[in-house]
Amino acid sequence: MLLSKSGICCYFERVLNQHFSMKVAERLKELGVTAIHIKLRATGGSRSRTPGPGAQSAMRALSRSGLKIGRIEDVTPIPHDGTRRKAGRRGRRL
Repeated sequence: MLLSKSGICCYFERVLNQHFSMKVAERLKELGVTAIHIKLRATGGSRSRTPGPGAQSAMRALSRSGLKIGRIEDVTPIPHDGTRRKAGRRGRRL
């Protein structure tokens, strides 16, 4: 793995993700990489299974930088009857 970003250290959503993606693209071009496969991961488990708002802008920034995207794979962890979701006995009431 060349560079990775965790949602905890950089939680500034779209703008920061786009900036990080451009840095990754520059580094990949220096190494001579022209095509990439993307593994997309959300929080998963008993939490949200959809990626955050910065994921799409990050992928768009990678494709705009001239890298060819081969496949986009969702690797979000799915629980096999794991822990209880955060809510009361009657669920979340609005």
